[in-house]
Amino acid sequence: MNIILIVHEFFPNYYTGTARVCLNLAEQLRKMGHKITIITYEPSESNIFNYKSINNILWHEDIYKDIKIIRIKYQNQNQNLNFEIFNDEYDETALNMIFNNIINDIDIIHILHPLRMGNIIRFFISKQKYPIILTLTDAWLICPRVCLFKIDYSICNNFEIKNCIECGYKEIDIKKRIFDSKFLINSIDYMIFPSKLLETIFKKNKLIINNYKIINHGLDYKYFKINLSKKFNIKNINLGYVGPILRNKGLHILIQTFKKIKNQNIYLKIYGETFDEYYMSLIKRLYGKDKRIKFYGKYNYNEISNIYSNIDIAIFPSTCYESYSLSLIEALAHKVPVIASNTIGASWEFIKNGQNGYIFESGDVFDLYNKLVNIIENPKLIEEFKENIIIPPRIEEEAFYYEILYKYCLSKKNDFNNNT
Repeated sequence: MNIILIVHEFFPNYYTGTARVCLNLAEQLRKMGHKITIITYEPSESNIFNYKSINNILWHEDIYKDIKIIRIKYQNQNQNLNFEIFNDEYDETALNMIFNNIINDIDIIHILHPLRMGNIIRFFISKQKYPIILTLTDAWLICPRVCLFKIDYSICNNFEIKNCIECGYKEIDIKKRIFDSKFLINSIDYMIFPSKLLETIFKKNKLIINNYKIINHGLDYKYFKINLSKKFNIKNINLGYVGPILRNKGLHILIQTFKKIKNQNIYLKIYGETFDEYYMSLIKRLYGKDKRIKFYGKYNYNEISNIYSNIDIAIFPSTCYESYSLSLIEALAHKVPVIASNTIGASWEFIKNGQNGYIFESGDVFDLYNKLVNIIENPKLIEEFKENIIIPPRIEEEAFYYEILYKYCLSKKNDFNNNT
């Protein structure tokens, strides 16, 4: 099959989260014999691409890891590009010219993130020729702040227009955004959620169609060198945080909790790139001169196995809703037990509370503290948790489920076209 994957940003400048999900899936589908093209937006000002221009659209074709990439960006970028589902930059003539070489050979359109890609999606919807699948990787279609948190970073559980207004958005803009979100969702053939948590959020907002299912993101295990023979050293416990240094990821919650622990044989190792220097300065003030806490900074993906070989318990203290969390399942893939907040989708997919890890109340320092103390006082729990870890799916499994879905949607579309 000729499959188009649509994503809001991609390698090499963007390499985490949904971009990683897209790359893993694209590489595996290609191995299975499918022809893959990725269409993406390039938000960066990077000059590594030689763009062609048609009217207000810049575009560039290149190959990344043997996969064809079509990169789009606007010469005069709309300031609401990251807010609007569809925007006024729609230019069907230009898009017909850009996609002329592929437009008649497409079997499946698979959207992995609609941010900035609304006009591209609108273009393919208008053709009414292809089955369109939408995988939700966050709540952006509901919340323009993406992760359903307010301006004070508290969780927004009541998804109402008045709450969006409190975040500084105009009522008229939010109403149009809701209308456009519903139009997009009602124009697709199938919705996919990576977790039950995200499905629940979209159901609550009535942004869902009858054709949907849950498919967990898989991991490409070729990047990992997993040491299953490693034994836990009961004399020291190494806690670990692996992920971006952002406020909504809750690192401050973890450090506040850790500071309450006085044991000198407990260490906290922090790995991740800093995206918010102000927040990082707050973090540094928070941990002060505590020599048990060490920052290792940005890491490469091929260092993941080495990182987890030095961690006994991985902690993911997110204070916002996360649809899944690749970082969390990467820890589990390395047989590292996890303590995670209850706002992370993968927590509920893979953690059995008290059997192979812990789930704590998001933002609750005392709940996290009590669970850490329980492990510190009963360190043998770490080995027990390891034995009971549910190994996350491989990318081969995820791609297999998608291949079945592609064939199903394609047959339905062909039947429909033959009967009209």
